[in-house]
Amino acid sequence: MEDVRRAGEKIYVPDTGALIEGLVSKLVSEGRVEGRVVIHRLVIYELEYNAMKDRAIGYAGLEEIKRLRKMSEEGRISVEISGEIPRGFDPRSFDNNGLEINMVIREYAYSIGGILITGNRVQAAIAEAMGIPVIYVEPVKTSGFILDKFFDDTTMSVHLREDTIPVA
Repeated sequence: MEDVRRAGEKIYVPDTGALIEGLVSKLVSEGRVEGRVVIHRLVIYELEYNAMKDRAIGYAGLEEIKRLRKMSEEGRISVEISGEIPRGFDPRSFDNNGLEINMVIREYAYSIGGILITGNRVQAAIAEAMGIPVIYVEPVKTSGFILDKFFDDTTMSVHLREDTIPVA
């Protein structure tokens, strides 16, 4: 990471969820994020871990980083990878609730005077309580389940089977 901060420059630190949900590129496109986006190495490690387990969230986060790199090449933002993976960090915590990871990202944002980007309400509340500036993007609520379109007043069940048309 560049050690010198230009006067008035803002530094944004996204958590893993913000990258998985594509929040950062959306905020850049909306003009709400300008300057430097610093992605902590632990976030990269978590995305790699999930991609290696063939989980969609790992690939989604990596695609978001690619979008941010493209925006960086276009001169809209700068993107950096920084931060240290804590000594003795156990990657099995990626399969748990992510508390340790969220804590590391928050502490990192605090230590560099960054603005945390998150879609996690609890993460945002804790960061605000610590005095860390936060951009919280509330998750988009969908209008029901995708299967709801198969149900009406006379349908009680839907039968799904691979390579066949759903039967109601």
